[in-house]
Amino acid sequence: MATIGTCTSGVQTIYLDPALKLVTVLASAQSSGVQSVSIADSTGKVVFKGQGASSAGGTYTVIAQGTFVPSGNGNYTVTLTANSGILYGYGDVSNG
Repeated sequence: MATIGTCTSGVQTIYLDPALKLVTVLASAQSSGVQSVSIADSTGKVVFKGQGASSAGGTYTVIAQGTFVPSGNGNYTVTLTANSGILYGYGDVSNG
């Protein structure tokens, strides 16, 4: 498991080594308001997207999960719901 980092809402830039075979993403929301996350590669192609709300405000609820294979130069843009507070992300990255 590799930590992607702690970030505030809005747009963040991350680097994922293109030599990795698979990236697994799990997105959760704690707010009862609709939250969203998207990850796009350096060409703007969305490789992961999710949207949803907590089933009970204050309780974490999975809103999306999926996998993708890194490519290109490894630069990705993560966009979180504006003004949603702080998100701590981690993902499973595999070389084999």
